[in-house]
Amino acid sequence: MLASVFLSGRLGEKVAPNVRIVEVDGLRPGPTGVFVTHKIPVIAHRSLSATFLCAKEGAFVIVKGRLEVVEEFGLVVAAELEETFLLPKDAKRITESGE
Repeated sequence: MLASVFLSGRLGEKVAPNVRIVEVDGLRPGPTGVFVTHKIPVIAHRSLSATFLCAKEGAFVIVKGRLEVVEEFGLVVAAELEETFLLPKDAKRITESGE
């Protein structure tokens, strides 16, 4: 059984109030070296106003979590810790509004 899973990638679409897709790029082995994007659903059990859930698509994110099976989505990562690095224009907006 896996104890921890680490993801680093881009925030994708929000598919449920507490579930976001994290897009992780990987290199397919072989002579062509083609990049593929894996779309992994991540459940955030924290507040629905957390930056991870509110940030715009494309923001860089690092997630530490554990694997779970959820009936609606199948295999997901349940986030225990996440760090979202906002795009410069989004960080300024959040700072000005006092969130």
